[in-house]
Amino acid sequence: MDDATALGCVPCESTFHLLIVAYLSSSIQGCLEEACSIYNRMIRLVTYQPRLSLHNSLFRALVSQPGASSKHYLKQAEFIFHNVVSGLEIHKDIYDDLIWLHSYQDTIDRKKKSIALLRKEMQDAGIVEGREVLVSILKACSKEGDVEEAEKAWLKLLHSEDSIPPQAFVYKMEAFSNIGELMKSLEIFRKMQEQLASTNVAAHHKIIEILCKAQEVELAEFLMIEFIKSNLKPLMPSYIDMMSMYFNFSLHDKLELAFSQCLEKCRPNCTFYSIYLDSLVKVGNLDKAEKIFNQMLSEGAISLKGCPEGAEKVVKALKAKSLRLQGKEKGKSVLDWFSVKQLHMVLETD
Repeated sequence: MDDATALGCVPCESTFHLLIVAYLSSSIQGCLEEACSIYNRMIRLVTYQPRLSLHNSLFRALVSQPGASSKHYLKQAEFIFHNVVSGLEIHKDIYDDLIWLHSYQDTIDRKKKSIALLRKEMQDAGIVEGREVLVSILKACSKEGDVEEAEKAWLKLLHSEDSIPPQAFVYKMEAFSNIGELMKSLEIFRKMQEQLASTNVAAHHKIIEILCKAQEVELAEFLMIEFIKSNLKPLMPSYIDMMSMYFNFSLHDKLELAFSQCLEKCRPNCTFYSIYLDSLVKVGNLDKAEKIFNQMLSEGAISLKGCPEGAEKVVKALKAKSLRLQGKEKGKSVLDWFSVKQLHMVLETD
């Protein structure tokens, strides 16, 4: 197609359609971007007007990406939305999906303005906000702590015929935590348990994350025990939150216990090991830090990719260097000089 257009030959409309559909049907990386590129050329270069089904297929492919990656397709989704609005009858699903896409954006002011505009258009078109839109609004409110708007969306969910999805509880918990209302977040968590007769993994992760960030040690520990007894998985994100809290409070004995428990129940990752190594270095237990680091390497818990050559020497270098420095300046702890997160710098400065 590129060669044809470069020579001034314009492919027929059906060629554009077939190419877009072909790329959307492929799971190969980069095909979605290529489908978007062909769609854009179809409209901008030759002013063809795609059928509604093609608009919808491409739009659906964009919003079907995982939340974290889908937000990068916002401009493309808005371009498709503009084309649909200007030339075709718009469907409710398009509004639902575009509001969902906006809820993942990081720029708060633009996100609020765009969602408000879309909701106004829905209202003017006589389209009732369904569960999907209300949950997206709750998500948008959760990041900025807009509890007033979150409560309005929540009330609409309560009065709708649809059941309230577990994720709506999670977003509401987060909204209140962002204005410091920790007990309100815990109350929402308990109401979720009562109303749904259960809680999902995301809810446990969120309430434990909230309590750990607020340094509510006893409450976080109680909820962690409850989470473990529920037999829900994965536990790892919550163990990492707990260990980070213990580290910040210098509760190294508790951190050690959490580390041992986690090893029994979860498959450890690099973040998990790094917090533990930080703790060992802080209390001066360099022999154990070296042992754990070597264990990480031997078990493949961390990758050597991106590390300096001879990564296995890092802890040994840290140990030797810290001993030299301690000899020069008494009373300084190892952590005054090093953090496990800076281990890779040791070889470079030796």
